[in-house]
Amino acid sequence: MLCQKCKKNEATIHMTQIVNGNKRELHLCEECAATSQGVKVIPIVTLDQWLNQIISAAHAGLEAEEEEHVCPQCGITYGEFRSGGRLGCPACYEAFAEPLEAVIKRLHGGHHHTGKMPRHVDQDIARKRQITKLKEDLAQAIKTEEYEEAATLRDQIKELEMAQGGGDHL
Repeated sequence: MLCQKCKKNEATIHMTQIVNGNKRELHLCEECAATSQGVKVIPIVTLDQWLNQIISAAHAGLEAEEEEHVCPQCGITYGEFRSGGRLGCPACYEAFAEPLEAVIKRLHGGHHHTGKMPRHVDQDIARKRQITKLKEDLAQAIKTEEYEEAATLRDQIKELEMAQGGGDHL
């Protein structure tokens, strides 16, 4: 459709105006719309463009922080890891521990393996994780001087370790 004003260019601005119940449509090219009084051209941004702008802004804010993380052994920056997808050496895991933890959690939904395993292995691992958690809770209970809670936790740990077939005793 051609511009209704200049009748040369393709109309890219389409306006509908309703005044006192009367409908009036106006089809203009960008140049004519920019020079017309009362017509303000606002660029239309697609959803993809908008999301890319948001993501770029977020990455720009993180880039300065990422560049600060440098592996002391191989010298790779976190930004280089992000762009290449590979760490430079085993020390990178410690150097980038905090951002890597967030990435792993986002990708896998957690920090612990939750895939399929043989039943007996799965039960053993679940028991070990439970014992580890109880030991952490026990240390916290002792630290906060909640001795009755600590005794209960100690007994639960002993039961689980006995079911496991021995293990460390407190």
